[in-house]
Amino acid sequence: MVERLKYNAEEIVNNSKRLAKVDVFEKKSPLKEYFPSQTEILLEEMCISFRTKLEQAYVNPINETKLVRLSKPVVVTNRYTGEKNLLAMQYTRFSPLHDLGEVVEVYRKNNQRSSRKSSEKIVDEIYRRVREKNNGKWDTFREITNVEFIPDVKVGKWRKQFYFALFRLGEKTPEQEIKPFKIWDRGRVGGNLPDVHITFTREPLFVIGHRRLRIEGKEKSDNIYISFPRVWNETISSIEEAQRLCLVNKLDKSEFKQVCDSSGLDFEVSMDSDLTLSFIQRYLNNRCFGTTL
Repeated sequence: MVERLKYNAEEIVNNSKRLAKVDVFEKKSPLKEYFPSQTEILLEEMCISFRTKLEQAYVNPINETKLVRLSKPVVVTNRYTGEKNLLAMQYTRFSPLHDLGEVVEVYRKNNQRSSRKSSEKIVDEIYRRVREKNNGKWDTFREITNVEFIPDVKVGKWRKQFYFALFRLGEKTPEQEIKPFKIWDRGRVGGNLPDVHITFTREPLFVIGHRRLRIEGKEKSDNIYISFPRVWNETISSIEEAQRLCLVNKLDKSEFKQVCDSSGLDFEVSMDSDLTLSFIQRYLNNRCFGTTL
């Protein structure tokens, strides 16, 4: 695999329209133009800084309509240690209907005739009006690219998620080129989970009247979540193995409670200290030497 990909930045970093496959599952899917978001352009520029690029967009209609762009995986080398990592990125734009509850409230505020209707009736009304607007059809491409696809609900900012995954390669470079792959669910390379996985979520913004405002009490902040899947998976495996050997015929599992939170694992232990230390020893043996004995 080539570490440095030649790529002309002038061909992509601009505000012109981009092309997207209407349906990724069709072999001869037609291409249509759409306007990229500013953050999408920023991700393109970020890819270029790593000597790679975002591939062409495609519309995925399965489990909510999404506009997806995958990066070309690139090998990056630590200039101090010489260690190589595989870096992959992904851009995903979500349909407004991903935030259906907020869409219903915006629709109510922009359509006074529906202000007293139940949420269920408003949802039915939205779907009916969308189809009427599109000659009885549901156009998934327009759903994810047209800010006025839903009557009386204008998108001021799309919901978007940016994913970044870093896979440790050691000192070796893959012999074969790795094709772009989805990393929203962390993904795997050679059966291995990423060492670092980052999700950057941008909240949507809808237009109420002529103002780009959020509904009162619904303000949300954008979010960054960083996890360490490979280390986490190894940690869980080591803990399960240590528990298996320590707890069999010695301790009721109800006395060894495991609580998972965003920062790690928290154990509530009600056992003798010698058994606790035995568990720790077996866990460390598993992490350090690959054994529990």
